Formats: sequence, structure tokens, C-alpha cells
Amino acid sequence: MAASETLILGLAGLASTLVSTGLGLYFTSRARAAPMRQHLYERQLALMLEIVELIGKLRLYVVMMLEPNGPFRERARDDFSEAIPELSEASESAAAIFPTELYVEVRQISEACVSFAISYDEGKIDSAFNDTLAGHAAKTALMARVFLGVDELSTETTRLFGTHKEVSKVERISPADLVRFARGKNKNKRAT
Repeated sequence: MAASETLILGLAGLASTLVSTGLGLYFTSRARAAPMRQHLYERQLALMLEIVELIGKLRLYVVMMLEPNGPFRERARDDFSEAIPELSEASESAAAIFPTELYVEVRQISEACVSFAISYDEGKIDSAFNDTLAGHAAKTALMARVFLGVDELSTETTRLFGTHKEVSKVERISPADLVRFARGKNKNKRAT
């Protein structure tokens, strides 16, 4: 009887050791994941801020470039040329750390700016590009706020954009629709 009791106690001790080891491994892996998530979030936030600032500069340069007799037209074109590689590099970094939908939008902005610069140098000035860029910039900002969680959204906006599933709603919004919406709001303000 004493041998069987010893065997049972030994097996129970072994089982409890296995359970506590398993729990220890689980909590260790969870503790390691938290700093990685934090680091990823910090990198995403820093890169998104860099991209938003670059897009703002590019929009300013485009406005100056599209001014027919503007005094800063040539300087703006030079500055635009310098900012495009920066945006391209940032979009390459975005491929590694941004969610796919946000990366795709940033990449579209980069490609659109390159196409505009080539056309501009060939003398094919697309005066509608400012609206195109503004639409893409607005869409990128909306998606970034959703993914990064940096904006306290209103109840209506939260219902529309609050979950990853509903980000596809933002993704389907055409940048041109955003520009038309903004212009519609501005016209209403001027009329009052």
C-alpha cells in the first residue's frame, strides 16, 4: 500500500510540475509579446507621422507648381523632386509594419506623385492632381487614425470606422468622393 501511495503522490507531483511549467512558459511568451507590440505601435506611429508630413509638403509643392506664373514654381518643382524619394522610402518601410490596406494607400500616393512629376516634366500639367492628392491624403489620414487608434471618434464615426471589419468601408471610399464632399461643405459655409 505504501508503494502505491508513493507512486500516486509522485505522479501527482509530476503532473503539477508539468502544469506549472506549462503556465510559466505561457506567461513568459505573453510577457515577451507585449514589448514587441509596443515597439511595433511606436514604429507605426512614427512612420505614419513622417508620411503625413511628407504628404503635406508634397501638397504644398503641387499647389505652387500648378500656379501658372507663380514666383516659386521652379523651387517647388525641385523640392517636389527631393520629397518623392523620401516618400518612396517611407512607403517601402510601410510595407513591413503597416496593415495591408494602409500600405496600399500610401503606395498609391507615392506612385501618383511619381507619375505627376514625370508628366509635369514632359509639359503635361495635370491641374486636377491637387484634388487627387488631397483625396488620397484624406483617405490615408482616416485609415491611419483607425489603425493607430489616435483619434477619439464620435459615436457616428465609431460605428462607421470602429472595427477592423469596417475599415473596408473606408477603403472603398473613393478619394474623389472625399474631395467632392469637402467642396460641398465649403460651398455651404460660403453661402451662409
